[in-house]
Amino acid sequence: MKKINREIKNGREITNVRIRVLKRCEIPKAAAVYALAWRKANVGEEWTGATAEKFFEYFLRRQRDLFFVAVYKGKVVGGIVGDIVPWWDGPHLSDTEIFVHPKFQRRGIARLLLLAILKKAIRKYQITTLEGFADVKSRFPMEWYNRIGWERTRWVHIAGDPKQMLKRLQ
Repeated sequence: MKKINREIKNGREITNVRIRVLKRCEIPKAAAVYALAWRKANVGEEWTGATAEKFFEYFLRRQRDLFFVAVYKGKVVGGIVGDIVPWWDGPHLSDTEIFVHPKFQRRGIARLLLLAILKKAIRKYQITTLEGFADVKSRFPMEWYNRIGWERTRWVHIAGDPKQMLKRLQ
């Protein structure tokens, strides 16, 4: 895939952000950014660098070609990952995770990351849908998601304690 280089405004300076596929050796750096972004979002997910590394390894085993990072001055400042799931209406880009270091948020990096993964997934896998989860209680990034075409569906994310479920089912 052709690498994407874009100029974005960063305060008063112009910075060059490069979007490319994640290298395995960058997992710890990307995981640290992911954990920091989630801590800053304060939505109840308590990621650490170690748990994020395991998560990223899992994604690399599943869909290596759809894990992109944003690099600024040689450092990973964001990323996006998802995988292809066969569905009744065609392939879906699913389990999508997008993250940007808090110091680099609202500067167009998430847009560049989303462009990269969408272009690749449409071209290579002919996806029909992009799926993800978002905190609907937060204005950011929900307003942006709505603006670019993500819509709430009739489906609700559900989760539960498996030990409690086991007890209740017995």
